[in-house]
Amino acid sequence: MKKIAIITGGSGSLGLELIKMYLDNNYTVYAIHNSNSITIENDDLFKYKYDLENEKEFTILINDLKKKITDKSHISFIHASGIYSKSNIENFNYEEFNKFININTISFLCLYSKLFNVLKKAKLCNIILISSNLTKRLNKGSLYYVLSKSMNNQIVKQIAYEHGKYNILANAIAPGMFLSNMNKDYDTDKFKTIENNIPIKKLLTATDLANYIVNFTENNLYVTGEIITIDGGNTLGY
Repeated sequence: MKKIAIITGGSGSLGLELIKMYLDNNYTVYAIHNSNSITIENDDLFKYKYDLENEKEFTILINDLKKKITDKSHISFIHASGIYSKSNIENFNYEEFNKFININTISFLCLYSKLFNVLKKAKLCNIILISSNLTKRLNKGSLYYVLSKSMNNQIVKQIAYEHGKYNILANAIAPGMFLSNMNKDYDTDKFKTIENNIPIKKLLTATDLANYIVNFTENNLYVTGEIITIDGGNTLGY
């Protein structure tokens, strides 16, 4: 069985951990990044710089995958690309909102729609979209982020319903806040406050999250259309 991982957001904290773990599990990894470069080097790692206007690089990715994916392939397709910043209803800005939707959501839809005819040839395809536990509870000043992640939750349900017949399983992972470049400027007190609001009193790390995702996609044969919360119980009460 040929194991292939397709990872968006490959240069982010979670993306880098996913790349390392999938390589360690003998996958051929196709990593997609936008602004920052991917520093990992490996003969089984192929890197692509992609944005919604970069059709040339995207065409190269499609052609490469067409050559590799067969009816014996096990695919893990992880959409880990995402941005976060504070946003309020009373200060709604269309351009800023559109940026969130494009990066967190539309970029996946563009990739998936053009890869669909390739992915459906595989023996099994496990798709994971990174959502957020903020889609299950309220948080002030997270309007654009929560809306984009809520869209991801609905997308996996639609894919699960329409494309299950092609052995495509789609789920969303909704983590709590995990240590990453997006919150590297938080001070110690901020992290401590968040940690105290988690029943198990432990912050999630990118390594923890990547480990769960890799193990899930390695073994999942039946779960689809679900939003799986990984937040140490934070959604239960805070």
